[in-house]
Amino acid sequence: MKKFIAAIILFVSFQSYAQSWEAKYEDALFQHTTNNFQAFSREVSRPQGALFSEDDFNLIENRCLTKDGIFRLEYSDDQSTITVYYIEWIDSFTIDWLFTEASPSLDQQIRIHSPIPYTF
Repeated sequence: MKKFIAAIILFVSFQSYAQSWEAKYEDALFQHTTNNFQAFSREVSRPQGALFSEDDFNLIENRCLTKDGIFRLEYSDDQSTITVYYIEWIDSFTIDWLFTEASPSLDQQIRIHSPIPYTF
């Protein structure tokens, strides 16, 4: 019984180390990829006084985060702006398309602002 418990403890601790190593490896790959390119942030807002619903944000987030090169989305505290962070190899047309196609009902109701250089 003691050997069985010891085996479980060793297995669990090895799993933790393996997950930690995997996370460090993925972070290193991400840093290598992003260090060779410039990153940008881009804000998307609705007309004056209109707010994004949480469903709008989730819909846009699910669509954008599946695209390689987009690494973060932020929802402003007042729910009026969504900011997308992406690597330079994604062109402006693709960013516009990701937002407008995510929710056709938002297509005519959003303003996509100019990209701003972003540093880590």
